[in-house]
Amino acid sequence: MFTVFLFLIVLIPCLYFVYTTKQKSDNLKKQVILLTKQNNYIHNFKNDKVKNESISIRYESPKYKNGIIIKDCSLYIAPLEDYPQIYKLQENTKVDIHDSAQINSEIWYEISIPYTSKINTKGWIKEDFISVIENEHINENE
Repeated sequence: MFTVFLFLIVLIPCLYFVYTTKQKSDNLKKQVILLTKQNNYIHNFKNDKVKNESISIRYESPKYKNGIIIKDCSLYIAPLEDYPQIYKLQENTKVDIHDSAQINSEIWYEISIPYTSKINTKGWIKEDFISVIENEHINENE
């Protein structure tokens, strides 16, 4: 009887370890598959989709640290609509603002989404889709 009890005490943690390791492995496999698909898409992205006109990019320090998405929009890998979309943002999502740029007289913000996963959580959106949080102003001395 004692042997059976001891066997169960050893078996249960082992099964738990195997189960959690399998779950982590499955999640990592899903991430690898997703990243491979995205990498292939970007790699095969046709240059003819990008306009052959001259692009003027003027980077500016953002005045605010945070914003709220005001309508559903796409997060782009670069600040041009012809570039791949890497994420769909939902209305009322809070975002961190890292940089801003004026491209062909349009303002774009480089933002990140404060999620625990760091996959596809940083990119560019147009100013039309974000409302800055006024009380979270960036000090010039920082």
